[in-house]
Amino acid sequence: MSELINLLLTNNNFPHEVTEIRLIETHISYIILTGKFAYKIKKSIETKIFKAKSLNDRITLCKEELRVNKRLSKGLYIGLAVITGSKKDPKIKWVQNISNQKESIHEVAVVMNQFDNSNLLSICLSNKKLNPKVFKEFAIEIGKFHLNGLKTKNNSMNCSLESYSPTIPAIENIDTIKEQNVGENINRILDNHLDWINQNKAHIESRFRERSQYGCIRECHGDLHSDNIFINSDLDLVPFDSLEFNPLLRWIDPISEMAFLYVDLLVQDFRKEAIDFLNYWLETTGDYISMDMFKWYSAYRSMVRAKTNILKINQSFINKKKGAQTIAKAKLKHNLFKYISHASSLEKNNQTSLIIMHGLSGSGKSFISKIISREILAIRIRSDVERKRLIENNTIQNQLIYSLCNSSSLFSNLNSGFDIYSEECNNLLFHNWIPTITRNCCLSSLNTIIDATFLRNVERRVMKNLANELGVNFIIIRCQCNDKIAKSRIDYRNKKGIDPSEADFTIRSQQKSWLDPISDDESKFLIDYNENISVESLLIKLKQRINL
Repeated sequence: MSELINLLLTNNNFPHEVTEIRLIETHISYIILTGKFAYKIKKSIETKIFKAKSLNDRITLCKEELRVNKRLSKGLYIGLAVITGSKKDPKIKWVQNISNQKESIHEVAVVMNQFDNSNLLSICLSNKKLNPKVFKEFAIEIGKFHLNGLKTKNNSMNCSLESYSPTIPAIENIDTIKEQNVGENINRILDNHLDWINQNKAHIESRFRERSQYGCIRECHGDLHSDNIFINSDLDLVPFDSLEFNPLLRWIDPISEMAFLYVDLLVQDFRKEAIDFLNYWLETTGDYISMDMFKWYSAYRSMVRAKTNILKINQSFINKKKGAQTIAKAKLKHNLFKYISHASSLEKNNQTSLIIMHGLSGSGKSFISKIISREILAIRIRSDVERKRLIENNTIQNQLIYSLCNSSSLFSNLNSGFDIYSEECNNLLFHNWIPTITRNCCLSSLNTIIDATFLRNVERRVMKNLANELGVNFIIIRCQCNDKIAKSRIDYRNKKGIDPSEADFTIRSQQKSWLDPISDDESKFLIDYNENISVESLLIKLKQRINL
């Protein structure tokens, strides 16, 4: 095939103007860049997971690549092209239906709009050129994609997944890395990590089967990391290169997909963007129940990135001069160690904290909780969002977010006309749903912060008991302000319509009758915040309390 590729690079037989001709080679593909369009041609190879030895195999893979990538690519993928003509003078021809071709086909290619590699997310991260706001929109987009995507329940993939273990690719990653002669120190880390996988294997497989049975496994992108996302002219993040060649690596738990990009952002020191991305996705999908698997998937995805780095180190750098090769390899080695170290750090049960906000509406709880979540890497559960989720009760979300909630019957009496601030709704929220999802979040290796009023002592006691049971730190942040300031804040957010809270000043007045003061027993967990205390001062106290 290399002879064919060389001819295409020299004879310029393309059905459009060519302003440049350049080749990028990966371990499974040749990519020919022509200035406006790119042609991706699969290599005639066969491995454990990539079978493309025959032309029919490659045609099938190209069709599938087109299908799975058009779901998210926003016009990046155009269609298919065939390579025809004589073997000494091959020509590229765009086709609508490859089955109708009467000419002899030498090869098939996926046609894409070409983009500048400097707009790859990974490059933008390394150059620190990025608008943090793009991650909110992207998280919401991916969340909706997961909610509306194909599910394994009542799907033919369900049979394939019944006997599948997500630990299989994790172990294969480690084997692949060790085959690359990484040295004794890294081998020792990898051996310890393999022991950790095997110790958790039964639990991981059990949870994966539970999630699969509830229809939570979706047809995802499968390879959502920063090298497979670019920033278009509208400053949108656009994923490409979805995994077409192995359905079992694409039909996955959506939280695995989230862990992949989260790890990339975290390791590249975009900590605040990483936690924002995760939190906006969780708010969109409501899939907090999956967070007990987040630690495992973060470690797995870290090792995937480590594997790709070591494979790139050992590849030839076709288009780079010697000096550039040295710099590129040094950077890859640095990232290799960072990803392996991150995966290794997740083996430990690090001390985390459960933080609950406390105060009347308009006291600044949401404002402060967002700042805290970004400073200490905390999952943020917002009661105003979850309160509405109980009422809306979306069917797709039910499959995803209530998969492990044994108290689903509690929601059957709720309807769209129900008062979301009623006593019954508060009881459902504070005694059932929030404790249920908080439990799994506390098992994620991240801190957890609950943005809610927690007016009653009994509601706070439920969370304190949960923290004690799980062995995590417990902290109450009491937010206070006078009625004048609160009214101004409530009027502003209601006018703007940008906040999930529907509480008006009347609700705040009602809340005063429900407010139980902080008891002597609770005071040792308390940190105060009001208009006379700076955010910086609050953060210093909080970080001291949780030993950050």
